[in-house]
Amino acid sequence: MIKGVRIDRKVRSMGIGRKLMAWGIERAKQRSCWIVELTSDKKRPEAIRFYDELGFVPTHEGLKLHLGASYMKDYTSIPFFLS
Repeated sequence: MIKGVRIDRKVRSMGIGRKLMAWGIERAKQRSCWIVELTSDKKRPEAIRFYDELGFVPTHEGLKLHLGASYMKDYTSIPFFLS
């Protein structure tokens, strides 16, 4: 699962995201993973287009239930994760 990938606007379109994703996909192959799954906000059509160009295809509809700010106080985001 790849989640929370962000490239600073100032350096987008410089190939950084493409290299990062290529590294993640290659690492998944090395670890004998059979699928790479990611999420992207529907409000980010440029990101969805980017992932489409990499060969990702939409397969599921995502749902969330926000529990409020108090729930998030101890949350730590891991910018890149491969299981």
